[in-house]
Amino acid sequence: MIASPDDGLYYDQKKGRMVDLDELYKISNIKEMIYDEEDACFYVLANKYEEKLGLYLIRFSESNPDDYNFPLKFSNKLSIGDADISINRGESYKELIISYKTIFMNTYSV
Repeated sequence: MIASPDDGLYYDQKKGRMVDLDELYKISNIKEMIYDEEDACFYVLANKYEEKLGLYLIRFSESNPDDYNFPLKFSNKLSIGDADISINRGESYKELIISYKTIFMNTYSV
């Protein structure tokens, strides 16, 4: 497997398995990725899904990238940049915070 600079690759050391996340989830323009230790999962923010622009968040299991879902799937025809994902925890809550800038409009969204 030859990876380009824009590829998102998952490698399972125990099984010796490599998965191209772009191909598995049909995404491109990956903007940000974060790992949640508490839930043992990754969150990936992408700007394209099936070649359509938008805001797409994928959550997948640390041990199995085939175990995934899209908590956020929003087509909006806008390119994004300066994206960030963070997890805010309190005593009785947990929040996933996503921020990004809409390119050419200089609009920041949280």
